Amino acid sequence: MNPQDRCIFSYYLTDNPATLYILAASFCGIEVGSPEKVYSRPILPSLVVLAPGPRHKFGKRKLGMGKEKGCSKEGRFLANQAIRSYSIFSEGQNAVIQMLSPEQKEYILQKAYVPEHIIDLMVGISDGEPFFFGDYVFYAKSDWLIFIGYPFDRHFQVKHFTATLNDTMKKFKPAYTWFIAPEMPDSFLQAARQRESDEYYKLDIRNHTVKKDLIQKIRKASGNLTVEKSHHFSPCHVTLTKEFLHRESPSPRVGELFLCMPEYVARSSNSIVLSAWDKNHNLSAFYVIELAAPDFATYVVGCFSKSHYVAHASDLLFFEMINLARENHKEYIHLGLGVNEGIRRFKKKWGGIPFLKYEFGELSARTEGALPWLRSLEAKL
Repeated sequence: MNPQDRCIFSYYLTDNPATLYILAASFCGIEVGSPEKVYSRPILPSLVVLAPGPRHKFGKRKLGMGKEKGCSKEGRFLANQAIRSYSIFSEGQNAVIQMLSPEQKEYILQKAYVPEHIIDLMVGISDGEPFFFGDYVFYAKSDWLIFIGYPFDRHFQVKHFTATLNDTMKKFKPAYTWFIAPEMPDSFLQAARQRESDEYYKLDIRNHTVKKDLIQKIRKASGNLTVEKSHHFSPCHVTLTKEFLHRESPSPRVGELFLCMPEYVARSSNSIVLSAWDKNHNLSAFYVIELAAPDFATYVVGCFSKSHYVAHASDLLFFEMINLARENHKEYIHLGLGVNEGIRRFKKKWGGIPFLKYEFGELSARTEGALPWLRSLEAKL
């Protein structure tokens, strides 16, 4: 067997066996038979299966090696459990799919410079599986793929990004592909069903001084509000989220981000909810902050109430977010996108500056709208 012409699958026990079947079929041309058996087609010269150790009770006999008629010995396996998370490395015709190791997760986290690099954040929001390929991280599940076109250890190059994304789509064959990058490739301009252009904002807090007029607003708000730090997204937060979405009617993607918050906060050990409560114990405003990245804190979402409005509640929470970031030894706060003139004005008055271009595109093999997982989130509130 030529080691340059093989694909290696390494998997371990999980509660989602369907993941392996879908990935195997799309990536290596493997035909899915019964729920218990997966057979290889002769698209690759060979397929080597690395089963878990003996402690998982996956012996050679149980794998059925060399027993299925019409398949090469190395090209057959039996799987009743599946891959949970992966990394992909490619050199020429080589391709390896394996578990995303702790070292690789740490590498990604240490190199992160946009929120979408933070695996816990993106998995918590999308429930997708994280992958690493060609110096890019991306997330996939069932029939969709989210590709983060901000490389870790190299300058962004349109040609390299385009080739890597095209190669990824060929392997996974998603019905829906979302991608973000600092530049929109010309080859995707016609193909993209949707696209957006924006800029990421950040606030350097190392030598940041709060303006006098903002200090006055903070003092006024703090006299009427109590700020609480927690890891809990309560029914009050859900109610305020509903009010905000109904009142502001944000874009579908922004709306879905808010809808993800209950599950994301529950799953993320690095998320913090800053809540501003009035004297009658009503929730006036909240921010959700992510602290996983070593160098920066991420402002995820925030909103305020009109029903229980208190002037400058958002300014008070912004001030507390700065304090939180400093307590956790961050150099800056990633403020996300500009979105609209009102949000840009608010971020700029606190010293936020645009620092990185953002292009979003959707490539779809179907004529439907948003991803199924995005549409389904509406039912959760």
